[in-house]
Amino acid sequence: MQCCGVKEISGISFDIPQNNLKKIYNHKFKTSSFFIFTSRDEKEFEYGRNFKKYILEHGLGDVIESNAKRNLNYPNDPSHDLRVYIWEPNHVAFTQWYLMTTKNEPAKPVEDEEYPDDNDDLCGDPECDECYSQPQTPDSDAD
Repeated sequence: MQCCGVKEISGISFDIPQNNLKKIYNHKFKTSSFFIFTSRDEKEFEYGRNFKKYILEHGLGDVIESNAKRNLNYPNDPSHDLRVYIWEPNHVAFTQWYLMTTKNEPAKPVEDEEYPDDNDDLCGDPECDECYSQPQTPDSDAD
């Protein structure tokens, strides 16, 4: 199921919030009213809360956080409890943040055909150097 105004952000466990936000701005930002992202609910997997915290600290919009719930794909493993976050971006603030953090370099234009709205990791290409600047680890299925 998909909604044209909502995009899923996945792969946030692979990089720091600042780098993830730059990728999102370049790939999905301009056509999204809301973003959702998930995170495992364990102390060692703080990437969801860290992403939320960064967004809020930089005034990039509001984020709602769900309660933790068992991921039913792993019914017997409490380490797979997860949280869902809904981010309502402040488009003006996000654009200003992007321009400041990229030293006023314009965002690269992205053609819709090149990055279809298929809810894959960021741009949908696991070989993309921009989206996956760090190697995947055994915990890469964390979100």
